[in-house]
Amino acid sequence: MSIAESTQPMSPAFARRARSAALLVLLFATALFALFSHGLLTKVRDDNLRSTAGMLSASILPGPKESYREAIARAVHENDSLLAVATLNAFGSVSSIYPDRLEHRETLKKLLGREGALTKTNSPDDGSTCILTAIAVPFGDRVSARTATLVAVMRADSPAGQWLTAISMFTILVAAVAWYSTRSLYQWFDAELVEPLRRMADLVSDPEYDEKTLRSRRFSRWRETARIARRFQELRGSLDQSHTHAKRLRNDAKQTLRDREVGHDRQLQQARYLAQTDPLTQLRNRAFLDENLDSVFCSQQSANRALSAVMVDLDNFKAFNDTLGHQVGDALLKFTGALLSGSLRPDDYAIRYGGDEFLLLLPDTDARQATAIADRMVKMFGQYAGSLERGNMVSMSAGVASIPEKACQTGHELIAAADKALYLAKRNGKGNVQAHWESATVEL
Repeated sequence: MSIAESTQPMSPAFARRARSAALLVLLFATALFALFSHGLLTKVRDDNLRSTAGMLSASILPGPKESYREAIARAVHENDSLLAVATLNAFGSVSSIYPDRLEHRETLKKLLGREGALTKTNSPDDGSTCILTAIAVPFGDRVSARTATLVAVMRADSPAGQWLTAISMFTILVAAVAWYSTRSLYQWFDAELVEPLRRMADLVSDPEYDEKTLRSRRFSRWRETARIARRFQELRGSLDQSHTHAKRLRNDAKQTLRDREVGHDRQLQQARYLAQTDPLTQLRNRAFLDENLDSVFCSQQSANRALSAVMVDLDNFKAFNDTLGHQVGDALLKFTGALLSGSLRPDDYAIRYGGDEFLLLLPDTDARQATAIADRMVKMFGQYAGSLERGNMVSMSAGVASIPEKACQTGHELIAAADKALYLAKRNGKGNVQAHWESATVEL
């Protein structure tokens, strides 16, 4: 199951109903709080008014008339909510009032009928509409507490002001709750959403983040985040497996390519060897000579080092081959190839020049050394040929040419000189070795 299938989105109709219900609950809570605040403020206000009147009664003790008036005047001037103070006699009539005005006496008459209740009337000072109340407190000694009654005419806050105060208090409360809720929501969002996302980023970037580490972190409290984290882990595992598989395939492809290259090189070398090797004698052939003659000659000549060419030919081989058959002739050619290759060093070259003609290239070998090698091979071949039926019919002749004894500019000139010496060896009776410097003496 995918993440989209496992997470069911909230329908729009349900979301609208949820928002409407939340708004109604908020309005109802606001109204209840306002009513509660208004009643609380009214009670606090009434308690303050009665407390003020009680403190006024306690501070104004019966005494001389002048000190009594001064105490009342001082209380009126010091208390903004106190408009006037009246004293009633035992019969409930006004015996004195301060400030003594007609407006105060008329206002007091209205308030005495509703003692302690709020009354909306005009202010006796400026005529503005306000809320006044008259609070009567006992005034006198404890024995005759009813000899006089002190009445305080006090200004109370208006209901509009009380509602405004209640709303202000509610606004402050809502702001405090909103600040705290926002802070808590941010902390929750950071702890439950942002931090898991950070851990998921660590999960993607850290190859060592395994399933055990995933369970030990706090993903499970937010299930969708935990599912996403697990999907990330699965994707990471799949990616690692794909990377490992691709790496293995790449290494296998490289190894296969290297093996094929090695195989192709071997095949190429084998094909090149077969192309440059005589199949009967297993000596090098003319193709090898054409490819390597110039390089061998130039390297020896540039280093001013000796190079000898020995041209070898089997005398009367055609008659021998026709008389004894091709198989005996081929066996003689194979023996000649083995004789030549067995008499040479690893750096020397034995080449089947064509038919019954052979060529030896001997680097770092002068004319006398080459002549000695050729003479030894001629004698060994003669011994082998003598053991054959009618072996006296065939013999070996050789011509030797060397640099720097022979001035040659190319390898082909050196081979031509050796071939010329071979011709002189055949003309002198066959079965012998002729060197180019000796042939030059004979010609002279």
